[in-house]
Amino acid sequence: MNRLLLVVASLLLASCATTFTGSSTVKDGPKGCKAKCEQWGMELVGMVAMGEYSDGCVCQVPAAQKASSLSVPDMGAILVGAELAKRAREAASNSTPLGQLDRPAPDAVVLLHP
Repeated sequence: MNRLLLVVASLLLASCATTFTGSSTVKDGPKGCKAKCEQWGMELVGMVAMGEYSDGCVCQVPAAQKASSLSVPDMGAILVGAELAKRAREAASNSTPLGQLDRPAPDAVVLLHP
């Protein structure tokens, strides 16, 4: 019993108290979020409500600064097109019948873009 009390007391004394500074809500709501995002060189795309007593801003890099505006399906379509062009060049140089290009190899991965 004494050992249990010693363990519990040790855990209580060793635990850390967490403290927070600042407001748990964004001052002026969306206007405040917009100002905060602009301060960081970003643009406001949304707000998040976390319960009744806390909210936050969602900022993103402006569209003009993004590295690429292509989506993942667009990139997949480009890669498939490049692979098909490569196979067509190989077929032309190896005299491979074009009918064989219609069927991918058994281990090939084919991505289709609608």
